[in-house]
Formats: sequence, C-alpha cells, structure tokens
Amino acid sequence: MAVLRDNVRSVRIGDMELDLEASLGTGIVYANEFRGRLEEPYKGILADDMLAVWHRNQPTVSEGGEDVENPDYAGIDVEALLRIAWAMARAVDPEQGRPYRKGYKAFHDEAIHQPTSIFDEAALYDAVILRLGNGITFRRPEGLAGAVEPDEAQEEPEG
Repeated sequence: MAVLRDNVRSVRIGDMELDLEASLGTGIVYANEFRGRLEEPYKGILADDMLAVWHRNQPTVSEGGEDVENPDYAGIDVEALLRIAWAMARAVDPEQGRPYRKGYKAFHDEAIHQPTSIFDEAALYDAVILRLGNGITFRRPEGLAGAVEPDEAQEEPEG
C-alpha cells in the first residue's frame, strides 16, 4: 500500500484510475494548455477556474446574509472538471504516483467514454475541487489567520 502525500489523491473515472496532484506544476500544465483558449467563465488559470467550477455547482449563494438562487448554477461542469483533473494527473511526481502522459484530447476522449455513474462524477468533483482544491491549493501559509495543519500522510486504499 503506497503512502500518498497530502497533495495527491487517487480517483477513478469508470475503468481509468488516476493519481492527481495539486502543485505549482499543475498550475503551469493547466495554463500552458488552456490559457487564452477557453470561454467565460473560464480563463485557463487554475485557481480562477477551480473557483468557477465550485461556484457553478452551488445552487444558492449568499447576498447580504440571505441565501438566494445562484444564477450561474449548472451543477457539476464535467468538461471543466476534466480539464483540471487532466492537469493534476499530468503534474504527478513519478515518485508519488503515476503521471498521466497523454495529451488533453486523448484524456478527454478516454474519459468521456468510460462506463461511469453520477457517483464517479461526484467523487471526482470531491477529490479535485473540495479535497485538492480547497484543502491544498487554497491552504493558507502557516502563521496566517485561519491556517490549518496539513493533512496526515494518507494511505491509498487497496484494490
């Protein structure tokens, strides 16, 4: 059983098993592939696009302390989620996991034809946006107000 650092997660998309890494390398891979090539609300900047994916998945937003319907709510934007997952898979340190070596088009084509369920989509969103995105990418530096301790090293589940 491999021990993963707190910025690496393993996920499944149908029959594909991927290791994903939230790192500076992820942002570089993402920008090199997508910056200036996406339509609004996406920009090709990892942090901005992760926030856009998160925001578009929120059925309500707070306005003046009151929850109101989110005008951008579209549920999980699978296309955007796949772009981010691909960059995270490409950026994996070979000593920490299995980097995905193919380009985005090959990844996209392979991923969208997988036999998946809504649970796979939700698990990918959880890993990419909530765990790696919120827990790692947006973690505050030690000493700043609201900073949290990094996760313990996590054991990769068997099988």
